[in-house]
Amino acid sequence: MNTSKLGDQASKQRRKTLEKRANDDFVGALEHHNAKDGGDPLSSDEIGEELRRVGIPLTLKQRLQEAVVAWENRENRPFYQVDLAKACNTSPTAVWMWFEGKTVSLRGKNLLAAATFLGIFPQWLATGTGLMFPTSDGVIGTADQKDAYAFINQMSLEVACGTGQQSE
Repeated sequence: MNTSKLGDQASKQRRKTLEKRANDDFVGALEHHNAKDGGDPLSSDEIGEELRRVGIPLTLKQRLQEAVVAWENRENRPFYQVDLAKACNTSPTAVWMWFEGKTVSLRGKNLLAAATFLGIFPQWLATGTGLMFPTSDGVIGTADQKDAYAFINQMSLEVACGTGQQSE
């Protein structure tokens, strides 16, 4: 492997580490501030909303928590990590590590299988960017964007290849 690839990998890993640290620090500060004021513990939804508001990426653990809430609402039954483990053909311990924050990212077949099981887009599960899931009414969005619509311009196209006469 050449040194530029090693440098890129180290840079990406450092960025992920810094993003996770910023996320953890911010969440800790939010929870401390709320508890100091005598407030109830913050829900994962409230933490996610505040992180998005200030532009700090959600961790895999937080994205999974949001996806599970959406899954439980859609399926109208409790979520069990063992079901996700079976869907991903992996161990329940591995899935437990995802939900405990001990795993920083999902890739490959685990990412695709988990996203399929949870009914969300793999890109959102992997990075937290883009759209979370398609809604039941066909509108695509995150849980807080269910009423958002995207307008796409319709275009028509005609093709011509000269006058249709052969020249000598």
